[in-house]
Amino acid sequence: MDRPPHRLGVKRVVEVHSLPSLLRRAREPLPPDCPDWPLLVPEHAVVPFLGRREELATLRAWADDPAPLSIAVLTGRGGTGKTRLAGELCTELAEVGWDAGFLTTPYPCATRLDVLRPTLLAVDHPEPWAAAIGELIGHLGAGQRRRRRVRILLLTREPADGEWWRRLVLAAADRTEHRANAAPDASGMPSVGGLPGAPDGPGGPSLSGGPGVSGMGDLSSLPGVGGLPKELNELGSVTVRLDDRPLTPAERVGHAAAAMRAFASPRAVLPAVDDPGYGDPLRVHLAALMRLRGDDVEGGELLSRFLMYEQQQWMTVWPDGHEPVDAVTARQAVALVTLTTPTRQELRELLSAVPGSQTYDRGLALGDWLARLFPGRGGPRGRLAPLGPEVVAEQFLAETEGLDALVLAVHDHPARSAGHLLRMLDVLRRSSERPAVRSALLSLLTARLDGLLEEAAAEPSARLGDQVEAALRPLLGDTDGDVERGTLVRCLCVYARSLLGRQRAVEALAQVERAADLCDELDEPVGAAMTYAVLGATLAALHRPHDALEAIAWSQAEATALMRQGRHADAVRPLGEAVAALERFASGDPVLMGHLANGLLMLGDALIEAGRVLEASVVLHRGTRVIEDDRFRAVAQARLDFCQTELGHHEEAEQARAAAPGAYEPPDSACRRAHR
Repeated sequence: MDRPPHRLGVKRVVEVHSLPSLLRRAREPLPPDCPDWPLLVPEHAVVPFLGRREELATLRAWADDPAPLSIAVLTGRGGTGKTRLAGELCTELAEVGWDAGFLTTPYPCATRLDVLRPTLLAVDHPEPWAAAIGELIGHLGAGQRRRRRVRILLLTREPADGEWWRRLVLAAADRTEHRANAAPDASGMPSVGGLPGAPDGPGGPSLSGGPGVSGMGDLSSLPGVGGLPKELNELGSVTVRLDDRPLTPAERVGHAAAAMRAFASPRAVLPAVDDPGYGDPLRVHLAALMRLRGDDVEGGELLSRFLMYEQQQWMTVWPDGHEPVDAVTARQAVALVTLTTPTRQELRELLSAVPGSQTYDRGLALGDWLARLFPGRGGPRGRLAPLGPEVVAEQFLAETEGLDALVLAVHDHPARSAGHLLRMLDVLRRSSERPAVRSALLSLLTARLDGLLEEAAAEPSARLGDQVEAALRPLLGDTDGDVERGTLVRCLCVYARSLLGRQRAVEALAQVERAADLCDELDEPVGAAMTYAVLGATLAALHRPHDALEAIAWSQAEATALMRQGRHADAVRPLGEAVAALERFASGDPVLMGHLANGLLMLGDALIEAGRVLEASVVLHRGTRVIEDDRFRAVAQARLDFCQTELGHHEEAEQARAAAPGAYEPPDSACRRAHR
């Protein structure tokens, strides 16, 4: 059969990635002449791997199972050793011929993935990228015919069966179903975007082991997830929970001794680690390191004292010939690197976001100092490394003075990229259990939410929207916390509008209904007007025009109250939202067209009174073309005449007067302002 004419001569371009090219190595050598904090970073593995034999054995058995594709989830709070355990598994498998490492972020959605050898993909903090990882699983798992095994190990602090897991499974199911319905490629296999299939095989393992290990069973066992394609229902998964088994007293002593031997002389006196607060390997190693530095501190002060010591050591390598910066500026500069991991060239520009570095010489010295402390990978052209381990970095950010202002300055910086913003949101979200970091994240989301969501919509390939949603989720779930109710209403409305723009109207309805419930507790017409306008737009998208009209009527009533109070600028946005909603479903219905006409006139009047005459002229010009009722059209024409006169468009104004002689005059206050 001949191809359609529009396809003639078109060569299909298929983007191909090999899975190894997406992986970061689990082990990296320790940088020479480094400060103390890299000694604790899991990828350097300075302290020998100890314990966790049952958990590692469970993961080995999971990897050795013959199933072509399987998933495991490794959970535990920060410092319990998730990354170190995953790195140990990667190292063992790499020694026997596997491709094994950590998947880079954000996760690319390739059109074809080549699995060259058995492969282990470890994913740290998968929550924001759950949908992207689900798509990847769908790519790899649907109809798989190859016999090369792929294992995906997800490392998270959240529950293994939490909301993020449900999003992952649904995305995998959508991709698999889409693929199953696709036309066969040249080999007779179903193809989506040219991706190869994977072999059909037996169900994956439902493993169980010692304490902290459990099988999750079929993916279809998740609440709210059913009817998955056969391939995904057969995917086995295993969960390893490190929080279920903290270190025993004997294990703490063993870890402390191993850390002392790794860091310095074995003759040093061990620290006291009998306190239950030393249940995590990281804290035991940190106590050993501080003991070697001559400071035997209690568990609660451990992180702060270590950071104080580190900063003193950092300043000993300040560039010669330059006056050192103050402690606040130094901490903010290190926080900037941790939040954005820039290249050296990017760092020179981004440093102007730090208030104490705005002179050229000081910025140059700071840049050289940071590059020496956090060299990262890739040499001079590579990105600087963030402060680590994560628990240490989180404490550092929480103790950084002016973090709120720094985060906003980085967001607003002209040299800031989408990648920098992606990294900053991820770090702030993961560190938000600390009140100071949560405050900075809250400031960013509430002050810049519209811009964040607009940028996410403009650059969907960066998956910024996933990260913004992940950061918003705990904020929007806060009903009794530190989020002011009016702020929460606004965030819910803006988030609902974003979901609506991405054709996720059902989710948008849930968010805006929560906002409407909160509005009942508030005596603030601005939030109520906006909430009911977004509710109307959402109901319209769900093809419920009568319910939508009732919500829009409530919104316009609140906006009218605002205009009577002289708050015309506050009324503009909800009136615009209501007009946009009406335009979606009013065509052909004379009653609804009448409501649209009234909405356009109200919006035009509000813009005129707010001094935004140019925008008012655009709205009213649209009104003269959309409004079907002659009387309302004449009113809109008169308002348009007034705007054109104000803007100096006298010829257009004369044409408007000729088209609508005897039409209504603009609002009295606008007329008085025009004749001053």
